[in-house]
Amino acid sequence: MANGITTITRDIAAGEKFKHTGSVKLQGNVGAGATVEISDGGLHVTGSVGDDAKISANGGGASSISISGNNNVVIGGDIVGGRVVINGRVISGGGASTQGLSGITIDGDAGARMTLQTDGAAEIKGAAGEALNLRADGSITLDDAGGGLVARSGGSFHAENIGTDARVTSGGSLHVEGLGDGSTATSGGSAHIEKIGANARVNSGGSAHIGTVGAGSVVSSGGSLKVQLAHATATLSSGGSKKIGRVSADAGEFKLAGSFAAAVAPKENPAPAIQDDAPKKPGKPGFTL
Repeated sequence: MANGITTITRDIAAGEKFKHTGSVKLQGNVGAGATVEISDGGLHVTGSVGDDAKISANGGGASSISISGNNNVVIGGDIVGGRVVINGRVISGGGASTQGLSGITIDGDAGARMTLQTDGAAEIKGAAGEALNLRADGSITLDDAGGGLVARSGGSFHAENIGTDARVTSGGSLHVEGLGDGSTATSGGSAHIEKIGANARVNSGGSAHIGTVGAGSVVSSGGSLKVQLAHATATLSSGGSKKIGRVSADAGEFKLAGSFAAAVAPKENPAPAIQDDAPKKPGKPGFTL
């Protein structure tokens, strides 16, 4: 990974092809149909990304790391070329804190049909549109995503609401608040899902802690399985212990969020995004069974 981070304060125009060697902090937006290729480093976009954009950032490979300690302290990140990367920034293994970035971080929204590929971690903090194609050798973190999502994570996968007909593969743990109708999610580790839509399939290589399972859905766990509420037509299997709280045929008990957020394409010439260093609000607390 190249030393240092290059800061660019402008927008990548619609249809523009931008290439750079070394880590880049883009204080602006990526226009619709633009192509951004970062080699030997990572990318941090402080604005939004338009429809049909293609973004890649590769800096030597990555694998996920998760460290838990006392007082509920949890640190998650990636190992890139022998360096430890937390929230996209190298914190050890290279000495100085200015070594560079790893993976791709987008602070704003992501437009429909966007393609993202990185050998590090990927994070989209805003809403994501329809038919996204995401591939990261490290972890993937999303908020809301539209239907037709295709995501492949070599590490953990975390999302809030995911629309219909999604295809998600996670090499590590999987945490999703809402998984839309007709979706498929596969986890090489444990799976923690609040609500699964109708006719969805979830396969967990480890334990699975599921909140609600919709009609016609299939959940398979290699370890223990805990479900709070399952539709009478759902199929549940477990390689270990299985605990089902309640079974119901009432469709009204299995409604997902009214609508999944669609990304808002950035304006053609918006002002560069302003950085907000204020403390972020804590995320949603997980549920317990």
